Amino acid sequence: MGVRGWGSDGRAQSEATGALLLVALTIIIAGTLGVFVLDIGQNVEATPQSSFDTDFDDSTVTITYRGGSTIPTDETLETLVSSGLLTGDGWESVDGPITTGTSITLTHENESGATQSWNGETVRVVWTSADGGTTTVLVRTQAPR
Repeated sequence: MGVRGWGSDGRAQSEATGALLLVALTIIIAGTLGVFVLDIGQNVEATPQSSFDTDFDDSTVTITYRGGSTIPTDETLETLVSSGLLTGDGWESVDGPITTGTSITLTHENESGATQSWNGETVRVVWTSADGGTTTVLVRTQAPR
């Protein structure tokens, strides 16, 4: 007949592991239910699905909205360039929501206001939700050199 040492049957270890798993499962279930009951995440505004074309000339860029979600007037689009300035009537000049076929043409200028040819700058169209809480880059393209 053999003598067993304390804890040699592994029972205490199995019980502790089981209890830990039950506590973890309870926390996960409570968190999931809390999200649905409290409607956390309901106020997150979805980024519009969109497609744009860009057409570069010597010192201008024409950006055309090719399709996707209609972008309401209370949301904003902003066109940015990595170097220099973009001037002209931007998205804010569009009358009504931005829909398929809407386009703008902007001129690339240096800080002095002189027209500047493209030299590989990055042009981005950035969307901001109506409440200002969400911002996403919808288009990122590189101008020709």
